[in-house]
Amino acid sequence: MRSFRNPLAGVAALTVALGLAATVGPAAGASTVMPATGQRQNAGCPAGTVMTNAKSAGYRACAPVKESFIKVMDHTVIPNIPVCNECVARATVGIEMGNNVKSASLRAAGSPPEAADGILIEQAAGVNSYFAFWALRTTTGNLMIHPMKAVHVGDVTNAQVAETGTSVTFTVTDHTHPAGSFTLIRSCACTFTTADWAVSALPVGTGTGYYPLPNFGTWKITQASANTSAGPRAISGFGWTKLTLVNQASPPNVLATAGPLNATGDSFIDKWIAAS
Repeated sequence: MRSFRNPLAGVAALTVALGLAATVGPAAGASTVMPATGQRQNAGCPAGTVMTNAKSAGYRACAPVKESFIKVMDHTVIPNIPVCNECVARATVGIEMGNNVKSASLRAAGSPPEAADGILIEQAAGVNSYFAFWALRTTTGNLMIHPMKAVHVGDVTNAQVAETGTSVTFTVTDHTHPAGSFTLIRSCACTFTTADWAVSALPVGTGTGYYPLPNFGTWKITQASANTSAGPRAISGFGWTKLTLVNQASPPNVLATAGPLNATGDSFIDKWIAAS
């Protein structure tokens, strides 16, 4: 695990639950709102598959019956996010494989497995920082986000998570600044039934809400696809859900939303609307 000198201390192993609570403590300016569920459009998904997400704007796909995801990938360009002198904000844009099937065996084993990588954004004290990250949770414990390499505004990047049955390989390729690239293998006897492509809010701490979203404006995701044993498909080749990030106001306010899929079903644009 590496550490970085950046305006937000302790990011070398930021405990984040893409769906769980973080164990990091609250920071000044942190939001106390909680993102809510997304919009269901999951025709064709196996019964029992959970197709909502409490903290993301993007898309979730489900693996067909008797199949599982073995690879998920995307392509993106890091946008220029305005510096905010008063902001303390965090978010990720990336890909994730999870297992969101409701079953007694998964509940007995603990938390379902999750594996993710992509770009981590951090804002504090008038400084923006960007890192390539990876994250893994097996059936027990917390999901840990690990910043690996510094990346930059305008960098063209690809993210990929691949599962072999006994391990997961995380790859982020920075085509503009190759020093920002990494590949890492971790042991995981995991089965993944869902795949996400999304901008995600990060929790501040248990019961304390989420960090405000950095103002990313618009963020385009392209070449979004996933592989099962039957081969590769775009998002639209699976049952899928469009995820919308909202807070817990009454009525809720939308913080970020995903645009429609393109004609080939492998690209969309996320739009920032509000920080919290």
